[in-house]
Amino acid sequence: MTPGAWIFHKGLTFPKRKSSLKIFIDLYGIWYVSSQLGTFSDHALNEFKNLAKQHPKWFKTFQKNLQSWLENASPGDWSKLESQDPSGRLRRLNFEQIMKMILF
Repeated sequence: MTPGAWIFHKGLTFPKRKSSLKIFIDLYGIWYVSSQLGTFSDHALNEFKNLAKQHPKWFKTFQKNLQSWLENASPGDWSKLESQDPSGRLRRLNFEQIMKMILF
């Protein structure tokens, strides 16, 4: 699976996870691959955007999943998400900025 397809897949499937911990791992992975790997992240996002254009129904589901999470995340959810990043760079604002870039 390519990085762009992986981002797409994680965004489509994370709400179906039975383990809340795995939801946070998936969300962290989307953020990490989308923003922390330099040109690799740039290529992954370009590929993701091309896939989104090719699969508009899936992209609409992707958007709905992430927007719903962002709108309903509690302060505890944000803490759990931020704790996934051992470097400490993942903060709510960083995550929201990347999600806005991905979603629109």
